[in-house]
Amino acid sequence: MVFSAAGCSGGGENKAGKDDVTLTMWTHINEPWNAAYKDAIKEFESENEGVRIKLETFPYDEFESKVQTALIDGEGGADIYELWGGWALDFTPYGTLMELPEEMAEKSERRKLRADIRST
Repeated sequence: MVFSAAGCSGGGENKAGKDDVTLTMWTHINEPWNAAYKDAIKEFESENEGVRIKLETFPYDEFESKVQTALIDGEGGADIYELWGGWALDFTPYGTLMELPEEMAEKSERRKLRADIRST
C-alpha cells in the first residue's frame, strides 16, 4: 500500500479528546483482496481509536485512470492507494506519495502480514 501526501478528512472527537480521522483507501475490485483489506481495516480500526478507513473499490480500468489522474495532479484522490511497487515508482517524481511511516513498516514486518495486504 502507498500513502498519499494529501490531507485527511476530519470527523468528530474521540474518547481521548482528539479529532476523529477518516482516511480513504482506493483499490480495484478483486473480491479476495477486497475481503483481506476489509479484515485488515477492521483490525486496524480496533487498534487505533478515532481512525476510520473508508474503502472505495473500482473496476480495474477506472481505478487505474483515477489513480493516475489523482497522483499526477496532486488533487483529490485518496489517502491510501493500492499500488504495486513498480507502479508506485512512476508517481514519485510528482511528490504526491509518502513513505510508509517507520512504525507501521516495522509493525508490518514483525507481524509478517500476508503478502496480499502488505506493501513490499
